Amino acid sequence: MRRHRLREVSHLFTLLSLALLLGAASACTAPSAPASFDKSSDSAASATSTSATGQQISKTALSPTAVPSLPSSQQGKRVQATGLEVYHLATWWKPAPDGRLDLPRAVAVDGAGNVYVADNGNHRVQKFAYDGRFLGKWGSLGNADGQFFAPQGIAVDGAGNVFVADSGNNRIQRFSADGRFLGKWGSRGGADGEFDEPLGVAVDGQGNVFVTDSGNNRVQKFSADGRFQGKWGSGGSADGDLDMPLGIAVDGQGNVLVGELRNGRVQKFSSDGRFLGKWGSRGKADGQFSEPWGIAVDEAGNVFITDNMTNRIQKFNSDGRFQDKWRLPNDADGQTHTPLGIAVDGAGNVFVTDVGTSRIQRFSSDGRLQDKWG
Repeated sequence: MRRHRLREVSHLFTLLSLALLLGAASACTAPSAPASFDKSSDSAASATSTSATGQQISKTALSPTAVPSLPSSQQGKRVQATGLEVYHLATWWKPAPDGRLDLPRAVAVDGAGNVYVADNGNHRVQKFAYDGRFLGKWGSLGNADGQFFAPQGIAVDGAGNVFVADSGNNRIQRFSADGRFLGKWGSRGGADGEFDEPLGVAVDGQGNVFVTDSGNNRVQKFSADGRFQGKWGSGGSADGDLDMPLGIAVDGQGNVLVGELRNGRVQKFSSDGRFLGKWGSRGKADGQFSEPWGIAVDEAGNVFITDNMTNRIQKFNSDGRFQDKWRLPNDADGQTHTPLGIAVDGAGNVFVTDVGTSRIQRFSSDGRLQDKWG
């Protein structure tokens, strides 16, 4: 946690410096309207070959590696700074080429096996085939409809609609499978329907949308078009309390699973927020967590959880009984550096976002590496 806070403070000062420098320059135009879903190849140079060092610094600054690490008072200051920075920098900031990822946070898979990635550092969503072939992208840096600022969570419903937790803008956006903007809801605050760092999003079989409202230590429930339906949780460690909730998933019975950063555990709730059970505690033993981040459930009810500080994925049954793990601390093939997001397709394949190496890795349900890209 200390490592994450240091990174966040560093990013804050970088953002303030950039905003002041650019504010003294000539007046900038407002950010352009978001681009539509783009299937074309990007001919731009790769991030590693660019000679614009400032561009690389700005991309790091615009892509906080631990958004929830600051206390609430400091988060407010950071959001004000980034709002100014978005206005000035969106006119010249350039994302990576198609298919390249920068700090990918969350991943989701639709019924056809297509893979959607919240490409946090590039402020966009990218869509891939099951084998990693690039299919399209949408989004850019900004706060207009269809734009993003550091998207953190992503989910797909049964109809193929894509929901994105646009964390830096404190809202949820809804898109069609080809990236067409369909709607949005939310703003910064603590009232019903408002957010303070929405980090995770999940959808059940009835189309209900569940959001981990991390800064407000709660889960909020919405209809597919954003109508507020309910909420639960408060800061604390008692059953039903939530302390910095991150990952969220819904199982086949409609139960909601939530991972908590500070309590190092997973809690299980009914769809209306009734506490059903919990497992885990802070630690590195089997069944324990240092920072449970991403959660996914397969069709058999098995639960997969990324524990990013121990660089491993753990597998549990539906009651929370430990079943398996794969711990992969290095950057070699099959060894994730910092696993965050996770999703499971209908065949049981497990997709993991590795923020340390900015790539997606696909595993079998027992942890055998099958493919990677990014």
